[in-house]
Amino acid sequence: MNIYLPKNIFTSVIAASMPENLKGKIHFQSSSIICSSLEKDNNGIALVSTTDLLNHRELFVSRKFGISFESSLCNSYLYFSNDRSLKSLNLAGDVSSLEVILGKILFKELYDSDVEIKLSVAFTKEAGNLLLVGEQNFYDERLFDGISFSEEMIELISLPFVNFVLASANESLLKEKESLWLEIIPNVYNMFESLQEYFSFTEKTLKYVKQNISSLVMEFDMQDVEGILQLIRMPYYYGIIKDMIDIKFV
Repeated sequence: MNIYLPKNIFTSVIAASMPENLKGKIHFQSSSIICSSLEKDNNGIALVSTTDLLNHRELFVSRKFGISFESSLCNSYLYFSNDRSLKSLNLAGDVSSLEVILGKILFKELYDSDVEIKLSVAFTKEAGNLLLVGEQNFYDERLFDGISFSEEMIELISLPFVNFVLASANESLLKEKESLWLEIIPNVYNMFESLQEYFSFTEKTLKYVKQNISSLVMEFDMQDVEGILQLIRMPYYYGIIKDMIDIKFV
């Protein structure tokens, strides 16, 4: 089995929690290409950005495991420019379709703005309104100047914000290996208690992550499954896609 993961603090700890015999099978990739890798590998399983399912409809999706956020701790944070202009939104970091699609929807709903989405190479104070995705948020205490993207999305959908789902092109493989992912969950939470071993964050950032780690959900319930469905429906309701899709849950 090959395991494809986006690179962020949550998946890094998940990877470290895997059995030793599987660690050599883990491949960190940009979120935007993982689904394409998965479709070419019948022995692959991955954590993929939820809205990437819109363009990769043949993938099978777990009802039981993924990465969902229920409060401020998350993988993406919004940083506003001083003039609070809402005409454009720059995206930086490990960007996928999720940030592009949901960024436009979020600004339309909460700020009544049809923002122009632009890609930015990095975080800078001159970048204007910025949605920064991934590990960069946690360095230099940067996230304390931002607004949690998950909190904004939770306010919008009144459900947990499911950032990543466990998926595979091989239905049998996903069914067979799903229990493995569920079994590592206690170890993942334990490893977050010693986060300084994996990342050179400041004490303030480490404290924030540890205090809020309970808002990270990996074992899904019906609320999380409904959160997945809601994120998949929204692009249709907003005219971003032309037809609804049926998720192939296992």
